[in-house]
Amino acid sequence: MKKISIYGLFFILISVQMYGLTNTDLDRIIDFDINLKQLQKALDNGQASAVSRTRYLILDGTVSIVLPADVQAYKLERRDILNPANFVNKLKAGKTEIAQTIFSSLPPEIQADLRSLGAKAPVPEETVKNLIKALNNVLFPRKEPLSLIAGQQIKKTLLSDNTWKEILQYELDDDEISFLNRVIIDQTFTGDIAPFTIEIELIRGEWTRDQEVTSYRCRIAFTGIICFKLFVRKTITQSDTVPVNSKALIVAKPVEPVPFGNSGQIWYLKGIYLRGIK
Repeated sequence: MKKISIYGLFFILISVQMYGLTNTDLDRIIDFDINLKQLQKALDNGQASAVSRTRYLILDGTVSIVLPADVQAYKLERRDILNPANFVNKLKAGKTEIAQTIFSSLPPEIQADLRSLGAKAPVPEETVKNLIKALNNVLFPRKEPLSLIAGQQIKKTLLSDNTWKEILQYELDDDEISFLNRVIIDQTFTGDIAPFTIEIELIRGEWTRDQEVTSYRCRIAFTGIICFKLFVRKTITQSDTVPVNSKALIVAKPVEPVPFGNSGQIWYLKGIYLRGIK
């Protein structure tokens, strides 16, 4: 078993309580406590497939970029609707309280248009665009957005998650409710809607010669409710924030190498945990 850093030990101490990780998960995490230099060298040396098979990596470095810069850019766009037919059918079927609430809140002409479509019929592009516009008007208005978390059955489901349990104790403003609406519909229509994603770039440098620094970096994507506390919540304590150019501890799963610069590659990972460090 590889030697684990102080940051890895810190993560282990809090992971069971916060994420419910099993002992097997923790063993895998301990095995892959590495730094960005090791991660990049594995890529450069043709060992990407071995890294891809790991479950989690613990990394630390400096957050150099957060995208999108405007975290209110969570409104639905055409590219977010991955499977229009499935999405429309689930909305009309109303098998969940979330689907029922959203469908009943749409303008009558949109409801009628969707009902006129057969279960296996393709959804006309114009209908998809009108539906997206209507959904954005219902879920993400500037004032008094529809609060999906207000429904008792929905709230009961959300309370099974510790992160949601904490969030439901907050006094939320309109922008925060809108963002949570997006998280809820992403989770409800998994596979039909692309989840809203916030990406960060993690970078770490080392002196290689006099006055010369070599940089190692990776791109990490966060989706779902974890984005709320990390990037959206406005009244959290300073210790919870991770601004650009600050150091961070991250736990992430390798996804694939992606192009970087003119001819290079860096790792793209799916983040599951992020915390500022000093």
